[in-house]
Amino acid sequence: LRDYQIDIVNKAVTHLKEKGGGIISVPCGRGKCHSKGTRIMMYDGSIKLVEDIKVGELLMGDDSTPRRVQSLARGQEEMFDIIPTKGEKYTVNRSHILSLKYNTVESAKIKGTKYSKGDVVDISVDDYLKLPKMYHGKATPLRGYRVSVDFPTKNVTIDPYFLGCWLGDGCCYNTKITSIDNEIINYLKNYADSLNLSFKQDKSDLMSYTITRKQGVNRNLILDELKKLKLIKNKHIPDIYKCNSRDIRLKVLAGILDTDGSLKANKAGYELTLKSEQLIDDVVYLCRSLGFACYKSQCQKTCTNAPGGPKTGTYYRIAIYGNGIEQIPVLLPRKRAVARKQIKDPLVYGFTVQSVGMGEYYGFEIDGNRRFLLADFTVTHNTVMALKLACELNVKTLVVVHKTFLQDQWIERARQFTNARIGIIRQNKIQVKDRDIVIGMMQSISMKDYDPEIFNEFDFVIFDEAHHTPARIFSNSLYKAGSKYTLGLSATPQRADGLTKVIHWYLGDFIHKETNTKN
Repeated sequence: LRDYQIDIVNKAVTHLKEKGGGIISVPCGRGKCHSKGTRIMMYDGSIKLVEDIKVGELLMGDDSTPRRVQSLARGQEEMFDIIPTKGEKYTVNRSHILSLKYNTVESAKIKGTKYSKGDVVDISVDDYLKLPKMYHGKATPLRGYRVSVDFPTKNVTIDPYFLGCWLGDGCCYNTKITSIDNEIINYLKNYADSLNLSFKQDKSDLMSYTITRKQGVNRNLILDELKKLKLIKNKHIPDIYKCNSRDIRLKVLAGILDTDGSLKANKAGYELTLKSEQLIDDVVYLCRSLGFACYKSQCQKTCTNAPGGPKTGTYYRIAIYGNGIEQIPVLLPRKRAVARKQIKDPLVYGFTVQSVGMGEYYGFEIDGNRRFLLADFTVTHNTVMALKLACELNVKTLVVVHKTFLQDQWIERARQFTNARIGIIRQNKIQVKDRDIVIGMMQSISMKDYDPEIFNEFDFVIFDEAHHTPARIFSNSLYKAGSKYTLGLSATPQRADGLTKVIHWYLGDFIHKETNTKN
């Protein structure tokens, strides 16, 4: 639990033991979530939309280790765009916890904790907005940051440098590659020889070379593998190359830069311009996974050798730079980068925060340090609120919910954080005997004629989303499921129909209440 959660639990234990009932009101999804469509990195390197994440799946942590999804969260709250000075924006709820780097030499205290240069500051959007002005300008010591990722080594069938060369300047139909550089030509010949394949110069285009099968050889290993990887007429970097060892990723990048990239004038970075947005996005992923700064922009470019004459169209340009840029194993001497001299960390960036109004959020609770990566390798954070209060009271507990996903969420949390025996009350299913925690559906409890003795077994009843309980049907559950201790949980306890007082009649006063000023 976070410090603020421990404080709430301790306050609730004291309150319930003194008064028997009360309400905890914390803003929806405190510390959780993103807007629909946010791209999240999974542990295997694949990308998934936040709304498609499932319990039990593994996300990529900020230290290249997995973060398991323990439960899901859905709701509405004021949403904010987090807009980096460079790169893609993302949208989170007011309660979302930002993971930022303290990026100045002088130490400082933020919300009572002392931070020094390089420390990670986990702070909610709401608390960040309340910080003094010095934390919001260009000179702010708090910065967003990205990290590199380590993937396990996997066996690949095509040499990664060859794949890079083919993606950069190869024919999408076959194994033909265009080059005038002896270093690349010699590499291609040696690679063909190592596979017992034939290496031939194209008679109609003397700058192009093709690797084919020799007479008597049944197959062209390279062409067959390009087909298996679904690369023919579909240039992209396959996942097995994007999410592989650092050595393999560097070699793929080297092949692309040798054939189609250019070294910047200061020799401390590269530029690459491609027609295919799919391929350029894959290169961006590759570069960021290696810890390089990489940003994409659109440009107009004229192709002078297009069929039918010059054609102008939209292309995509990226700049690549950062620490370790000299480690990219290009073969061409004129394209070898030098070590970066700038002290500034290219993976640390400034950002602004802008409200975009009320919106729906999607999120999850995860294990570990609760930091995970977005698709652009930005580090973000999550938090967990479990069943600590029920454990502290140490009594048989009934949790009343009104949605199936809430039922599933409570079950998952209880299994993850306790060794309790879990039961369900829903329609004709009554699992109460020899159970420690039972999740009951509000509709069933309100409308079905259960034996009253069932509810006498519970000393603690939690009404999740308690603002629904005053409704005509749901209110039946309030008097049916009374107990020694009663707790209401609600992010929005105020009702527009004037029935808020009903919640307090049955559940008691606020134990803890937080509000969002614009919610």
